[in-house]
Amino acid sequence: MRGSGGRTLTLFRAFLSGQGEGDSFLATLVLPAALMTAVTFLCQGELTGFAHALVFLTLAGLFVAIPLLGDLGHLLRSDPSAEWVGALPATAREIRAARALVLLVALAALASGPLLPAVLIAPDGFGVGERILLLACGLGFAFVLAALLLSAQALLAGRAEGLFVLLQTLLVAGVFLGVVLGVRHIGVLRGLDGLEPGTPLALLPSAWFAMPFGESGGFVVPLACTVAALLTILFLPRANPPPSSDRPSLAERALAPARAAATRIWVRADERGPFDLVYDALPREREVVLRTYPMIGIPLAFLLAASTGEASGERVGLLSLLLFTPGIYLPVLLSHVCVSESHEARWLLGTAPVSRGAVANGAIKALAIRFLLPLYVALFALAWSGAGLELALRLALPGGFVSLLVLRYQYGGIVTDPPLSVAPDRVQTHFDASGSLIFLAVGLTLVAVGAAAFLDLTAALAVTAALLAVEVALGRALRRRLG
Repeated sequence: MRGSGGRTLTLFRAFLSGQGEGDSFLATLVLPAALMTAVTFLCQGELTGFAHALVFLTLAGLFVAIPLLGDLGHLLRSDPSAEWVGALPATAREIRAARALVLLVALAALASGPLLPAVLIAPDGFGVGERILLLACGLGFAFVLAALLLSAQALLAGRAEGLFVLLQTLLVAGVFLGVVLGVRHIGVLRGLDGLEPGTPLALLPSAWFAMPFGESGGFVVPLACTVAALLTILFLPRANPPPSSDRPSLAERALAPARAAATRIWVRADERGPFDLVYDALPREREVVLRTYPMIGIPLAFLLAASTGEASGERVGLLSLLLFTPGIYLPVLLSHVCVSESHEARWLLGTAPVSRGAVANGAIKALAIRFLLPLYVALFALAWSGAGLELALRLALPGGFVSLLVLRYQYGGIVTDPPLSVAPDRVQTHFDASGSLIFLAVGLTLVAVGAAAFLDLTAALAVTAALLAVEVALGRALRRRLG
C-alpha cells in the first residue's frame, strides 16, 4: 500500500499479530462476562435505566482497569520492536496511530466482555437503540480510564510502582465486594433515575456516562470525555521504562531473617542457586508483580465481608475460607514463575550442574518464603485484629501449610519451563480452570469448613506438625522423581 492510511493499517496488523497467542487475553474476558451475567440476572427488574447503566458501567470499568494495569501492561510500557519499526518507511505519526488503534481494539474487547450481559439483559423499555447506546457509553468509559492510566504512567516515568500495584489490588477487592455484597444492597439504587448536581455521585466518572439514561438525559459530557480520551491516547508519548535499583525493598528487609533461617534449615545445598534466583529475581519482574500481587485483593475482600459481627457463626466460616483457600489463586502466581524480561538468560539454569528436582524444590521454597509467608503474616494479623489471637492461630497455622502443599502439588503441572525463561507476552496458563481448579476449590472449601467446625488450638498444632512432615516427604519424593 502506498498511502499513509495503508501504511498505518499495515503497521496495525503487524502490531496486533505480535501480541501473543491470545489465550490469556481470552481468559481475561470469560470471568468478567460470567460474573456480570450472574449479577444482571440477580438485578433484573430491580433497577431503573439510569441505575442499571450506573451499576454495570462501574463494574465494567473495574474489569477494564484491572488488566489495563496488569495484562495490558506489556503492551503499554514496553516495545521490543522499536528498532525494527524505526527502520521502516513510516512516519512517527503513522506509527503512533497504529499503536493507538491496537490499544483501542484491545480496550473495546475488554469492555465488551463484561458489558454484553448488561446490554442483553437490560431493563424493560430498553430498545435496540438504548442497548447500542449502553455499549457505546461503556466503550467511551473504557477509553477514558485508559487515557487516565496512560497519562499517570507517562507523567510518573516508571516511578511509584507500588502505587499502581496497590490500586490494582483495591480494584480486585472492589470487584469481588461489589459482586458479593453489592447485590444485597441493590435496593438503595432502585428509585435512582438521574444524576443530581452537587451530590457525591456526580464525581463518579461512570455516572457521567450513565447520564443519557436518566430523566434529564445529556450527551455532551460523555461525548466530550470520550473525544478528550481518544486525543490523549493518540498523542501521549509512551511511558519510559522504570529505573532499575539494587536497593532492597522494605519487604526484602523484613523477610531477611526468614530467608536466612530457611537457607540454613530447609534449603539444601544444590537447591540454593534456584532458590536465590527465584527469591531475588521474580519479585523484580514488573509484569509478574502487576499480574500476581493484586490477587491479594480477593482474600482482602473476604476479610472485609467478614469484618462485621462477632467471631462466631458466619464470620468464623468466612475467616476460615480466607485462611485456607489462597491455594485457589496460586495458579496465577505459578503461571508467571517462568516469566522474565531477561528471558534470554535462561541458559544460566539450562547449563547449571543442578538436577531438575533441585531446581523445582528450590523454586517452590523460594515462592513459599517470598510470597506465601508475607501473605499469611498479613492475613494472620488481620484475622487476629478482627477475631482474636486464639482463632487466628488455630486457623492460620494449618491453613498456611495446606497452601504450601497446594503450591507443591500444582507446581509440576503449571510450571513447565525453567524459572525466569519466558518472555512476558508469551506466558501461557497450563491449569484446567474447568476441571482440576474447580475440584481444588471445592476441596479447600470443605477443608476450611471442617477446620472452622472441629479444630481447637491443640488439634491445630497437631495437624500443622503432620502437614510439615508431609511437606518434607513430598520434597524428597520430588527429588527422586525428577532426578
